[in-house]
Amino acid sequence: QKYDDIIPKYLPKKIEVAHKDGWINGVRHDSGIVFLDDKNTYVIVLLSKNLEDEVKGMDMLAKISLEIYNTIK
Repeated sequence: QKYDDIIPKYLPKKIEVAHKDGWINGVRHDSGIVFLDDKNTYVIVLLSKNLEDEVKGMDMLAKISLEIYNTIK
């Protein structure tokens, strides 16, 4: 994956994330697997639509990813 602007953006660098993002005008999304350790992983899918500001929208999705990580870890 070339871009790390959503799911892994705010996660600790030691956390491995296998993900794939995509976009068209006004829509950003990212889905992937977050590997917490040898035994614990979770699947995350973040979707959006009708974004007026795609940069702010991607940042909000990245913050949601961090909140999910903080809840699960």
